[in-house]
Amino acid sequence: MKYTIGKIELINFKVFKGEKIFELGPGLTLIHGPIGVGKSSLIQSIEYALYGEQLEIKEKIARLSDLINEDSDYAKVGISFLDGKNRLNIERSLVRQKDSARQEIIIDGNKGDENELSKLIGLSDDDFERFILITHRTLEQLAYGSTQRRTVIIDRLFDIDYLDSILRLLPIDAVGKAIDDRKRAIAGAVDARELKQRYGSLEAAKRRAAELREEMERNKAELEKLSAAYGDMLKRRSAIMGKIKDVEAQYRQYIMLSEKLKELQSRGPTSKRSELDVAGEAEVLRAMLMSRLEENLMEAEAQALAKASSMDELLTAMYDSMKRLEERTSEIGDDLRQYKDQSEKSREELEKLRMSVSLMDERIKALEPSVERYRAAEREAGGLPAAKAELERLRARYEEAEREASYKSALSVVISHIRASGDERCPICGSKLEAGALDRIRIDIDEGEVRELRNRIDRLERLVDEMELLHPIYLQYVELEKRAREARDRLEEEINKMERLERAVRDLERKYADLSNFLPVVRERMERLEEAYEEAERVKRMEKIRSELSGLEQLLREHNVNVEEAVRLESELGEVNNRLESIRNRLEVLGSEYMQLETKLSKVESMGIDVENTLKEIEELEGILSRFTRIRDGLLKVQREARQRIIEGLAGEFNSMFKRIYPYGDLGGVAIELEQRERGDYAYALYAIRRGRKVPMSRLSDGQRLTIAISFVLAMYKLIDHKFGFILMDEPLPYVDENVKKALAALLVNILREGITNQVIIATQDSTLMNVISEEAKDTGIGIGTIELGK
Repeated sequence: MKYTIGKIELINFKVFKGEKIFELGPGLTLIHGPIGVGKSSLIQSIEYALYGEQLEIKEKIARLSDLINEDSDYAKVGISFLDGKNRLNIERSLVRQKDSARQEIIIDGNKGDENELSKLIGLSDDDFERFILITHRTLEQLAYGSTQRRTVIIDRLFDIDYLDSILRLLPIDAVGKAIDDRKRAIAGAVDARELKQRYGSLEAAKRRAAELREEMERNKAELEKLSAAYGDMLKRRSAIMGKIKDVEAQYRQYIMLSEKLKELQSRGPTSKRSELDVAGEAEVLRAMLMSRLEENLMEAEAQALAKASSMDELLTAMYDSMKRLEERTSEIGDDLRQYKDQSEKSREELEKLRMSVSLMDERIKALEPSVERYRAAEREAGGLPAAKAELERLRARYEEAEREASYKSALSVVISHIRASGDERCPICGSKLEAGALDRIRIDIDEGEVRELRNRIDRLERLVDEMELLHPIYLQYVELEKRAREARDRLEEEINKMERLERAVRDLERKYADLSNFLPVVRERMERLEEAYEEAERVKRMEKIRSELSGLEQLLREHNVNVEEAVRLESELGEVNNRLESIRNRLEVLGSEYMQLETKLSKVESMGIDVENTLKEIEELEGILSRFTRIRDGLLKVQREARQRIIEGLAGEFNSMFKRIYPYGDLGGVAIELEQRERGDYAYALYAIRRGRKVPMSRLSDGQRLTIAISFVLAMYKLIDHKFGFILMDEPLPYVDENVKKALAALLVNILREGITNQVIIATQDSTLMNVISEEAKDTGIGIGTIELGK
């Protein structure tokens, strides 16, 4: 039996002034009232009685003296726990002492201590708050806490958090820092080695630094010269622009089109292929694709392809069709694998059936001689029941014939005696015999009939005995024949199924091969078609630009604009600008190398440490770091395996609890998995399952998160071994709708009915939740009590 709460006695505890006594029973207890009337205080009094503190005190939100009512200097909490017929009474009293308080424990009327109480209850305060006391805050930590926080909570619950503590004690970071410090201290030596490896010697590195300075100076000089020339060109262009204000827009359009024409010409020589060739190839591909689309019953895609009028629309429709055909190929591939799997299973089943039929045929053949003997006996004697009946009839006839023969024999003896003795009276009955009576008596005894009956009985007995001996074998033979016929029928069905599957596989293989061969060929031709179309468009565009340029050039000449000079100037500006950009980039590269080289040379020149000893220290520290790293990796492996076993033990109950409490069909269940983090270790991850996909907690609503959290806690409560037969809930579901509340009520009734717990105590200000729970518990035989608190 586990402890339930029978009575709570409070004196000046928190908001409760004076003495208050609350009687509780097994089943459901609902504590209801508005904010500030003591619902949570009543729940917290249970934890305080057991552990001498509660969550707010542990987290330094409140002091121990804050548990005493502000109008008093003394408080007391007494709880009666029931364990079957046994009772455990725990009392704690508090006396205010300035800003603190002194407390005393009484256990079953005697003064006790924390160690004694701890042994009695067998559960830590932390574990009590995790799965006995279900508060809104506890649920929020599971629902909204980080992955790290959730992992710490679950590890602590299952007593494997010591692994994380050991991992934190490993001085890997400290050793790594020591290595980095020494490497920084000998950075100059490292730089010296790098300089020697790259430049051959330190002197060569210094010469390279000088060369870099000289090249940078040359580039700077050229940059200044080109910048001046670029400025002059800009002035000349400005002068030209001043002369062509009336046609400036046309001039800029001319320059832009000239650049565009150059860009189009730079793509290579133009092709001679005509638009008719492109259109013809497009129609061929359209027909090829439509044929395959229609074969695969893709009417919508075929119609879209048929309706495409322009080349752009046609290319888009073609690529869409290709995509759908590729998807269809993938679907056929999936179907093919599925059918092959089914075919393989069918083949295995076929072999099993053939083996079974063969074994039954062998057994039937082995039984045939005995069955033939049975049937021969049956042909001679008839069926076994008829043969037995005939045997009984013959035995009765034989007994009658034997009695008759005995009578006749005895009578013959008497007559012979009378004749021999000459008696006138019957020696048996004493009556007087008439004269001549003996002469009239004829006694015929047919001994042949008796022998024949005896022989028939003996023969029939042998036949019946043989039939009775062989009858079980005959029945077994008949049953085997029946099973063999059924097995042959199933074998025939399986052969037909196998043939259908093989035909389906061949058909799918043909379709898959056809599409697999067709698609690459068509894709290649489409790419060539697209290239040809783009080339034709390029030619058309170039011709159009040339025509536009010709018109613009004529207009500009009419306004006395030297087009050739203007274009040449724009070209020169572009070239100079490109050269300036190139020099700037070169200066950036040279400057970067020069700065790195100067920095390393400066470090080398300022070195003042024992490089060799420091390198040895680094080597030793790296060895130590390697050993610690191996230890860490081993601990992480043990931790991962332990967490995996926890998940295996918890996942089923967790999912079952969620399905029972969550009333909607949008989530099919929940899962808990190990998820690898960036630093390489593994943490717990909670997911909901929606249409077979995992949905992380961060993408769920508040109600869904809290429902998952309470399902998790209740699963823990059921799986963990402890002495408490009650659950405490303090506003467990404040954000959810009425359907979830109904589901919670049904779950609470179920866990009480199934014996998961014996008592549930809920504190809430939600009247709807209280009414829903009361309605659900009605007519179930589960006790329900209500504590109404008011101001």
